[in-house]
Amino acid sequence: MFAREHPSPSIVRGFLIGGNNQQDYNDANAWGANVIRMQVFPARYATSRNKNFWDAWPSFLDQLEKQVKQAKQAGLKVVVDLHQPPFQGVANFEWAEFWNRTDLEETFSRVWSEIASRLLPYKETIWGYDLLNEPLDRSQLPAVTKQWRPLAIKIVQAIRKVDPEAWIIFEPGPGSLFSGFKGLVPLPDRHIIYSAHFYSPQESFTHQGVNITGISLEEAKKLINQSYPATINGILWDKDRLAQQLKYADEFQSRWKVPIYVGEFSVIRWAPKDAAVRWLQDVISLFEARGWSWSYHAFREWHGWSLEYNEEFWMTGMPAPQPVTYETERAKVIKSSFLKNKN
Repeated sequence: MFAREHPSPSIVRGFLIGGNNQQDYNDANAWGANVIRMQVFPARYATSRNKNFWDAWPSFLDQLEKQVKQAKQAGLKVVVDLHQPPFQGVANFEWAEFWNRTDLEETFSRVWSEIASRLLPYKETIWGYDLLNEPLDRSQLPAVTKQWRPLAIKIVQAIRKVDPEAWIIFEPGPGSLFSGFKGLVPLPDRHIIYSAHFYSPQESFTHQGVNITGISLEEAKKLINQSYPATINGILWDKDRLAQQLKYADEFQSRWKVPIYVGEFSVIRWAPKDAAVRWLQDVISLFEARGWSWSYHAFREWHGWSLEYNEEFWMTGMPAPQPVTYETERAKVIKSSFLKNKN
């Protein structure tokens, strides 16, 4: 049913990006990226300007259009990533209180309908509309959030009234995990890209030392330097183990022949250098073998994930690090992988 449908280009490789700096877009292209996953936070935008959501909404759309024009000028495709739900004053979007709101459909549908309308003149630049980053209700774990699929279908219908052909990115959840592909049935639409994020093994390796506070630097350094491949908590984490994390997506794609996009993956920069390089090489080779699109997290966002900073550990309270003047080994992996965009 879906096999003949694919976005253009069918496979993209690029970066997650958060800013609106033309130079950053130009540089991402110079690295070899052909797509950026553009994080947008309309509620944060409104709050930062001391306005309520809908009062700030027109100027938010102006800024979003400007960013898309900048990306187009840099020769990049764009994934518009709604990185946080469009609601102000919500303390936590990961619990039932949020998902049981009665205004979810109305608000999400209006937001996406108006984004699609504003960006309709740039439809050749838009690779996909990512409906919501990492949808999650922790009270429903390990299951996916039951309210999300029917809500997503309603959002798709709202977008279709504006743009019948745009590609729409659906993350089944829960959160970033690929487990939501288990038993997944495609949405009733022919232009859907299915997505999840990849950070396994997260706490022990890719996120080691992230958010450490309240202890000395000496104590903090005892909690890092976890290698890869390695046996962690009795489990051998190597390329075969990483591949196992993708099995439900493999089964889903084998059955339905739909496009899959890894919207985020990364390893913290102070993971042991050789281990980080090996992990990046392994995960990218897994994506490539499957014909999946991907975007690295992240380009010039937080220095901890940056390819332009060294491997020295950093924690809150330490002086802000500065980019290096040489090409890191991690950067070399990503640049080498971007060469496939020229094929």
